[in-house]
Amino acid sequence: MLPIFGCSDYVNETYKIKPVASDKVNEMIFIKTKNWGLTGDNQITFISPDRNFDFNKKDSNDHYIFIGLEPFFYKQSNDSLILYLRTKVNVPKNFKTKWKIIQNVVGNPEFMDLYRNKDVKEP
Repeated sequence: MLPIFGCSDYVNETYKIKPVASDKVNEMIFIKTKNWGLTGDNQITFISPDRNFDFNKKDSNDHYIFIGLEPFFYKQSNDSLILYLRTKVNVPKNFKTKWKIIQNVVGNPEFMDLYRNKDVKEP
């Protein structure tokens, strides 16, 4: 009998949760990222007011959802989370927070420059 080898997309799952705080907003917001695949080259990132979240949700009116590697850079300023990204995502209808999420679309050269910018962070 020959052995059967299989491959799953969900091999080597890793998770990161980055809390973002502000002295102007009395609540935190969370940037959550899940990577999976043999080389970790599949990624989904959420911006959520909730620390606990089901990473398997790929559709939601409650959270910002970004699919793909390196979806954005960000910085926090006062009551705003400022995103620098290549393509805007839909604003969730039921996103309940005091935070303002600002999506700034930038071209590829400017996006590449953000890798060297110390004022912004990666998810």
